[in-house]
Amino acid sequence: LANNLDEQLAKLRCRVNYHGLRFTKPIRKLGQELGMKTRKMSNRFIAIHLRFEPDMLAFSGCYYGGGDKERNQLAEIRKRWETLP
Repeated sequence: LANNLDEQLAKLRCRVNYHGLRFTKPIRKLGQELGMKTRKMSNRFIAIHLRFEPDMLAFSGCYYGGGDKERNQLAEIRKRWETLP
């Protein structure tokens, strides 16, 4: 049912899912410690996002603002799952 929502409800579902995700306390603590150690070492550092995979994007059913090219790519990936409508 989640993949058959009208566009506004789909956007709301994606926003709620995004804001509902929280790391566990040990992971948050480790992240804070890494951040503080990095800041102590230098006032400049680079942050990277690890593993924002296309299949994860497709399975989420959400749209991430990449235009028609992204929509078409995600639609092709979604076709691989027989369980998705």
